[in-house]
Amino acid sequence: MRPAWRLAIKSASGRRSRSILLTLTVALSAVLITAVSCVMSSLDFAIRQNVVAMVGVGDGHLAGASNAQTIPARYLETVRGWPEVRFATGQLQESVSLELQRPWWGPLEDDAPQESVLEGPFDRRDRRLQATGFAVGIVPAEELAVRPRKLVEGRWPEKPGEIALDEMYAGRLSRQAAPGSVLSQVSRVGRGKGVREMLGPRPSDPPRSVVTRDERDVLNRAWDLRPGDTVRLVRLFREPIELTVVGIVEQPPLGGKSQGYVLLESLARIYGLEERLTRVDFVLKDGVDHERFFEERKQRLGRGVVLSSAQSTTSALEQNLAGNKIGYAVVSSMAFFGASFIIMTGLSTGVTERQRELAILRSLGATRLQIAETQITAGLLIGVAGAIAGLPLGTWLASAVVGHFEAEIPTGLKV
Repeated sequence: MRPAWRLAIKSASGRRSRSILLTLTVALSAVLITAVSCVMSSLDFAIRQNVVAMVGVGDGHLAGASNAQTIPARYLETVRGWPEVRFATGQLQESVSLELQRPWWGPLEDDAPQESVLEGPFDRRDRRLQATGFAVGIVPAEELAVRPRKLVEGRWPEKPGEIALDEMYAGRLSRQAAPGSVLSQVSRVGRGKGVREMLGPRPSDPPRSVVTRDERDVLNRAWDLRPGDTVRLVRLFREPIELTVVGIVEQPPLGGKSQGYVLLESLARIYGLEERLTRVDFVLKDGVDHERFFEERKQRLGRGVVLSSAQSTTSALEQNLAGNKIGYAVVSSMAFFGASFIIMTGLSTGVTERQRELAILRSLGATRLQIAETQITAGLLIGVAGAIAGLPLGTWLASAVVGHFEAEIPTGLKV
């Protein structure tokens, strides 16, 4: 062992309290940097998955000049006829209001005394929940090829009169019609936390009244919306249409719009839009020059129709994510500089206190380089020990944070 290393170990062990405090400083800095890095990496991955779920894996799409504008359905065949296109599918979106009639035990929101919630008996009532969202008309097999979605329960609609709801929409029609914030919407659904698996069987003869809060909660949870229930599509000045819920679709990470999925021709017939589409998504063949394709095709389209590439959407996303990294760099730099300053102060204080000892070492033949090597070695020992302790602790802290928001970040921890 080199003499400088032996002196550094002896110096650190001789002042244990100071060495421990300096090591803890490095460890806390490493915890901060690791936790921030892992949480931001997890958020970035969740955002990318959200974009894939919403935009899809296609190379581009055709849509109206505004979000509310539809385009003629003939454009679907036009896109399919382009020699560069391998696959294309159409989609129709309409704003809808769905209504669910369900039994409810206990007071409703409009009941005055809130104290009555805490004590029984809890009488059964009819509760009507209504929530607005978007109905998406699709051809399931084609839609899943462009925007892959996972079913939590049930299946996709196969005939008119069937609908599959995403978890957010199902949650709003189960408990509370007012959506609130995006995070609260997803949290109420409880995806990733096993809440839907807690739905118990519905008794064939539900009681008119229960005494305890536990009984009330079990019954109310049992009548949360599930496949097989019937919802009504409410239309202004027209008769409501009954739709059977056949599936619950997984909500994308970080929330989104409340959506229900029905067959394309069924939604078009309900709203009289048989010859209209909201957008046409397509996938290009291998080897096609994307920039040249979009530049040429945009010039041949009529007015009111916009051709957009998926690269334009993802490039904007990359710019936003790059902006987020600035904050991470600032936090990391401050943590690094703070820890470095504290360690430097501690070591320089140690040098001042050991002036006599260092003078004796110099008189015995130690060089200035050896004394400097002693201080550098002591700093390295403290830094390595703090990093070894801080890295796993930071990763654990990030895992705890991501786990707490499991409903919002179902993609999990990305180290």
